[in-house]
Amino acid sequence: MSAENFKCKGEVQIVIDFCLKGIRIRMHFGFFAVIAIMLSSGSIMAEEVLICCALHECGHFAAMRLCRVKIIAFDAYGGGMKITADPPIGYLSLGRELFILLAGCGVNLISSLVFGGLLKMNTYALISLSLCVFNLLPCAAFDGGQAIKAIAVKLCVPQTVFFIEKLQFYCGAAFTLIAILAMLTEGHFNITLPLTMLLILWESR
Repeated sequence: MSAENFKCKGEVQIVIDFCLKGIRIRMHFGFFAVIAIMLSSGSIMAEEVLICCALHECGHFAAMRLCRVKIIAFDAYGGGMKITADPPIGYLSLGRELFILLAGCGVNLISSLVFGGLLKMNTYALISLSLCVFNLLPCAAFDGGQAIKAIAVKLCVPQTVFFIEKLQFYCGAAFTLIAILAMLTEGHFNITLPLTMLLILWESR
């Protein structure tokens, strides 16, 4: 679910592709697969999750606008959503890059306080806070992982950046395995989270 430059890979099938006010919108097969599984599994929180994810992306959009970065494309895929920018986010100063990358988590944190403290919508508050924490994980496709990579690119040598990218991929794989084992131990297995993580690993490898 991060704001970064994204080039579609040939093996990732695009189901819907259109332009909206100069922004190219692409919906990938994995995005619809995750939505379908959430609905078919009887999840009562599918709508809440989508709304909180939309708030997350609005945080990235708002930060990019504030930094006067033009949005070229928006991709929705199995592992979340990504934004293509001009100039590319990697060409910005480290401060502005981190501001854009972490703005989504910031909006989720603020919205969780508003949902829980003012509106008494505890389900939305919990989901929004969970998305904030989830996206701060140091995995390659998440905001936290992208922030770590941004710092590494600006401050480290290329060999260190390559090592960090590999480490982030393995962190994602480890988190997926831990999540599956934890759900099996608790006896409440839900296919949505591990499937989403597997799609993230596949599409960001």
